[in-house]
This record gives sequence, C-alpha cells and structure tokens, in this order.
Amino acid sequence: MSMPPPDRFTHPSGPITPPGARGSSGGPPSAGPWGPPPPAAPWGPPAFRGGPPPGPPPRGLYGPPSNWGPSGGGPGWAPPPRRTSSGAVVGCLVAVVGFLVIVPGLIAVLGGLVASSVEPYEPPTPMPRPSSAPPAPPTPKPEPPTPKPAPPEPEPIPNRTNPPLPPPNSGDPAWVRVQQAAVYTASFPSMSGCPAPATLGTMAELQPYATAELACIQNAWRPVLATVGLPSAEVPHFFFSGSEVTSPCGVSTAPAYYCSANGGTIHIGEDLLLDTSWDPIWAKDVIGHEYGHHIQGVSGFFDAMDDLPPGNETIRRNEIQATCFSMGMLRRDDSVTLDRPFYDTLEPHLRSYLDDGTHGSPDSLALWGMRGFHATLAGECTTWLVGSDKVR
Repeated sequence: MSMPPPDRFTHPSGPITPPGARGSSGGPPSAGPWGPPPPAAPWGPPAFRGGPPPGPPPRGLYGPPSNWGPSGGGPGWAPPPRRTSSGAVVGCLVAVVGFLVIVPGLIAVLGGLVASSVEPYEPPTPMPRPSSAPPAPPTPKPEPPTPKPAPPEPEPIPNRTNPPLPPPNSGDPAWVRVQQAAVYTASFPSMSGCPAPATLGTMAELQPYATAELACIQNAWRPVLATVGLPSAEVPHFFFSGSEVTSPCGVSTAPAYYCSANGGTIHIGEDLLLDTSWDPIWAKDVIGHEYGHHIQGVSGFFDAMDDLPPGNETIRRNEIQATCFSMGMLRRDDSVTLDRPFYDTLEPHLRSYLDDGTHGSPDSLALWGMRGFHATLAGECTTWLVGSDKVR
C-alpha cells in the first residue's frame, strides 16, 4: 500500500551536506539553509519541524547520527539518510530467492523422512463371497501310470541232442570212404556276413544274392577243409536260364546242380525262382545243399559211389546228406534270427520238397534236415550208416 507524503518544511537556502560527508576543502560541513527534508521512512520516527528535536537523539533502528551535536559554526544535526526504492527491491528479491531455495529443500527432506517412515500401502486381500452352491468335491489325485509290461522274451529254440548213429559196418573201401570220411570229425563253422533270408523274384535279384551267400559259406568252410586235409580252393559258380544245364558232367535238368568234375562247379538256374519268390530261406537252403555236394566231392564220395550198389537208394543217401549239411550251416548263419517262430518254419519247409524218388521223401528230409540243424559235428549227417527205411 502507498504511504502518506511526508510533511514538508522550509530549510535555509544552500546545499545540504549528507551526514558524515566532507567538502572538497576537507573542513567541517558549512552551515547553510535547510533543504527540504527527506521523505520519512514508513517505519522511522517523524521529522520535527524547524530543527532538531530537543534533547538527546532518539535511539532507533539506525543508532545516533554520526554528526549529532555542535559542529563548526551551526547546528550539527542532519536528517537520517533517505531509503531508496532500489534497496527495498533488492531486499525483497533476496528474501524471495531464499524462500525459493530453502522451502523446496525442506519439502524434500520432510518428504524423505515421511517416505522412509511410512510403509508402502498394500490393498487388503478381498474376502471370498459366500456361495450358495455346494462345495466342489476334492480333485482326486491322479493314479500313477501303469508301467507297460516288458515284451516277452522270445521263446528259445528247443535244445535237442541227436540220437547216436550206428557204427561203420563195412570194410569195403567204397563204404569206408563214405562212412568214415575225415570231414566227419569237423564241427560246423560259424558263418558271419551272409545275406539275410529274403524272397527273390527275378534273376537280377537272385544272382547277387546267391554270389554273396556262396562266398559267405566258402569263407567259413575253407579253414575247416584245410584242417582235415581236404582241398579248400574256391568252387566256381555259374547261372543259367531255362531248366537244362550243360556242364563237364553232361546235361542235367534241375533248378541247381553240382558237377564234381575238374574240382567241382556249382550251377544255379532260373527255375529256382519258382520257390525263392515265396520262401525266404529257400535260396539259402539250396545253395548250402549244393556246397554240401562240394564237401562230398572233395572227400571222394562221387568216385566211391561208382563202386556202391546202383539205384536210387545210393543217390538218395547222397542227396539227403547234402540237405543235412545245409541245415547245419543254416543254424550257424548269423543273419538268421534263431527264435521259436523261425524254428517252427523249418520242418514245413523241408516237407515242401517234391518227392522225385532221388532227393528223399518229406519224412526223410524232415528227419535228416532237423538232425543237421541240431548237429555239432558234420559226422552226425552220415546217412551211409543207417538202414534203407531211414533214407526213403
């Protein structure tokens, strides 16, 4: 708000010297007329008219003036200095700045104290509303899974021991050759790397299969033959189309054929496909059968047969023995799964051969074939020791 104007009074003429100021000559201030009094401060004592107030100077905010009392040739009192508006403005600004600096700091400090002492607000956990529905039944605990039963162990093949054969019964060199051959003392060798049983419908399939099977058999028998003093060279093999084959032994009609001349050769024909196309062990059996003839050939049986009784019985003894050798090889072939299902196919397979009067009847082939499968020694296939009723 505005202040009322100060009272004015008349001062002697002449310049006014501010309190405590000295003139340019360095002497005391000269006496002169009073000029107009300065405006009274809003909060100071009122100015007196006509001169200084009587008595001692008042003690106010500023203390006694420095020029109070007589000085020089005139009265020594001078009015208090006038407050300028610029000083008030500066004071206000200083106060405002101090307020702006101090108050935010206090707020920050108080806020930190409050924040450190007040725990964070957590809303209360809502209470579940009561339900009129009946409570749900408890969830049953899941039953532990039932372990799957282990697959049954494959039923093993029967462990059968062959009954012994009659002893040799002739001193005739031909009979001695077939009844007491050196190869009978050898065990059937293990065969590894042979092709697995398979059905074969074309010559393109049969030829590589038969070649691999024959190589596997010869690799197994070569050291055995050498051990008993027999030739162990590889036997050559050939393939032919149609039903007839011509060899050093002449012309023959057969799906497969062995010729003992010139160290022996094996011939495999197209008609073999009639049976290999549906029976997966047919090719193995026939190739093993023909190699069985080769064992007979290097043992001298074909030469001895020229001195044995003629007729189909001698031929049957020779053919049935080759089948017994073949089944003994099949038992040692690691490409075959030796379990009961496989075992149960063997006798039906042996009985499926056509009885042509020279290769043995189904009963005789089943008897000697299964005997060879359970045999340990090649001598357990000696068909030359039994009576005629066992080689029909």
